[in-house]
Amino acid sequence: MVQAFVLIQTEVGRAATVAATLARIDGVDSAEDVLGPYDVIARVGATAESGLSGVVDDMKKVQGITRILTCQIAAPAAPTEN
Repeated sequence: MVQAFVLIQTEVGRAATVAATLARIDGVDSAEDVLGPYDVIARVGATAESGLSGVVDDMKKVQGITRILTCQIAAPAAPTEN
């Protein structure tokens, strides 16, 4: 499984609408409007990097988005035994 956080800037006043629209896209696990330099942060996942790219391409079609930055999550470390 390949996952990423997608940091999104939107047109003024569009963050909540963009987040709600993104949340309905297949492969988007969550999308929240936030405060700070980005307006929406989404967590996305796919079985392969090519699938992840497809999810991000679908996200780019949402009206109101002005900029997207994708941050792929590094492979998780193996669990340690206690």
